[in-house]
Amino acid sequence: MLLKLSNLKFDIYVGDTGNLATSKNYLNFRWKDPDCNILFSVTRRGNAALSHLSSDKPGLRKLEQAINDWCEFCFYIYEWCEFVVGVIERPSIRRLAEKCGFVYLADDKIGKRKIYIRRKS
Repeated sequence: MLLKLSNLKFDIYVGDTGNLATSKNYLNFRWKDPDCNILFSVTRRGNAALSHLSSDKPGLRKLEQAINDWCEFCFYIYEWCEFVVGVIERPSIRRLAEKCGFVYLADDKIGKRKIYIRRKS
């Protein structure tokens, strides 16, 4: 099934990224919900889309849907993408990631963040 570009739930984002983990090696996207501001950054690591997210307060209630949409988007847009990887510090976001189908992979080098992956189904 092909999706029309107009049906995609993300736009490329250029602007203030606030506390979103990003750099010149990342593309930034905004989830298309007018009631909140949820941003994702992504860079390629082999066959994985390494991602970070940030949300304003109204977006916190919608993170589950945004994360699921993000994974669907990455698997659709990037034909090379077999995994979405998240590096997560907050325990509440780890629990949400698990609810969204992510599984724990490892600790990061610092040791306070956890690396989670979601496989393409």
